[in-house]
Amino acid sequence: MKVIYPDVLFLVNACADYLLLSLTTYLRGSRTGRLRLLSAACLGGVQALAVFFLPRGWPSLMASVSGCALMCYFAFGYGGRRRFLGDCAMLLTASFLFAGGTWALGGSVGGTSVYFEPSLKVLLAGTLLTYGLLTLIFRPGSFEKPVKPIDITCTLNATDLRFSAFTDTGNRLTEPMTGKGIIVVDISLLQPVLSGEEGKLLAALDRLNVPDTFASLTALAQERYGLIPFTTAGGGGLMITVRPEALTVNGEATDRFVLGIGLTEVAPVCGCRALIGGIV
Repeated sequence: MKVIYPDVLFLVNACADYLLLSLTTYLRGSRTGRLRLLSAACLGGVQALAVFFLPRGWPSLMASVSGCALMCYFAFGYGGRRRFLGDCAMLLTASFLFAGGTWALGGSVGGTSVYFEPSLKVLLAGTLLTYGLLTLIFRPGSFEKPVKPIDITCTLNATDLRFSAFTDTGNRLTEPMTGKGIIVVDISLLQPVLSGEEGKLLAALDRLNVPDTFASLTALAQERYGLIPFTTAGGGGLMITVRPEALTVNGEATDRFVLGIGLTEVAPVCGCRALIGGIV
């Protein structure tokens, strides 16, 4: 009689899922952290335990597909239906190549799921084989959506300021009263056009003196500046906003945005020095 060890079943599947999720990340060009991958892999180990005790047929199949979707959500988040389904498809493809269709979809033999207890050598060999086959078919990162900067022109003090913004779907900042979106810009961008006393105040701006600086700026130009709270992964605080005299986004005039002054370097990828929310 075959003895089944749940801890071995969980650990083997969690290790395999972590390797497959890492491979999916590489091939899809996704941006995620190791902790998220580890959490998703542990979820895969739990899902393997659940599938093992389910009867063959639709219950085990649905549990496997649902587990794949949950792992992708935990690892990569939901970046839209097309992106999410692509992540799921790549993970399932890697799983098929890694351990065959029976293990990938939680197939059954004699009413119970197949129990694998591979050695470390077999696990690594399967990973290398899967990696080799997939990279022969797909170019790593070929599924990554190209970053297309947003061209922005704003007018401040009768001076046009042109820059590129990176679309960040996580930027949901808005003005509380007007509901306008916030384009977070590098503070060094505004200093040349906000010269004189305003420029000096911005040059000395830091997280500790935001309220005092805001009070001084509004004394100089009350209608131009605002103050909003914000929260990020690294903490939160207050952000000073600037209402431009005119604004165009990708060549179209709009009044849907104001500028938020970022105190650190903003979006240094693809030459961008600003972040715009995903509501363009």
